[in-house]
Amino acid sequence: MTKTVLVLVETVDDYLPLLRNNGFNLILAQTPALRREAIARHGSEIDAVLTRGPLGLYADEMAALPQLKIICVIGAGYEQVDLAAAAARGITVTNGAGANASTVADHAMALLCAVVRDIPRADASTRRGEWNRVISVAGRQAPGNSRVGCDWPGQSPSVALSGSTCRSVTTAASHVATCPTAIATACWRWHRHRTSSLSPR
Repeated sequence: MTKTVLVLVETVDDYLPLLRNNGFNLILAQTPALRREAIARHGSEIDAVLTRGPLGLYADEMAALPQLKIICVIGAGYEQVDLAAAAARGITVTNGAGANASTVADHAMALLCAVVRDIPRADASTRRGEWNRVISVAGRQAPGNSRVGCDWPGQSPSVALSGSTCRSVTTAASHVATCPTAIATACWRWHRHRTSSLSPR
């Protein structure tokens, strides 16, 4: 028996043929207007919903889908899916936790290096045609307020994070946090703490 999937996600068109080729009937509703229309016209036929965190699926929408068995969330977040309503109906909710962990880990390390080495300011300075050759050492301000980077000899900064996929961040990159908001915030706080605690000699 053919299963019908309501597709709310607007970024997975390249993968939809995989579903079609495996016998699924797809209803594309990738705008709010199409979403309302699809639920109103085809609600009794829909077995599954493909969505993402910010799009979610609400309790009143689930109520209009009597055959709904599963809500598949693309990505880690499922913040706009009404979990209580789904649980009350016995509807399974899945997500893609960790699907992009390696990419986020790369970005986390890039943020850490940019903050610690003051790369954005150095980049802006270079684009202005400047060439500040004096580099600050051990977090101390270089002469003329031309701070290009910083270094903390003997230090191995690490930040402990919580969350299902967050780990420690170290300069050796042996452990990398996979939560972008958490790591960006933690790196900035760590940088501010280190620069404020190391006073110039």
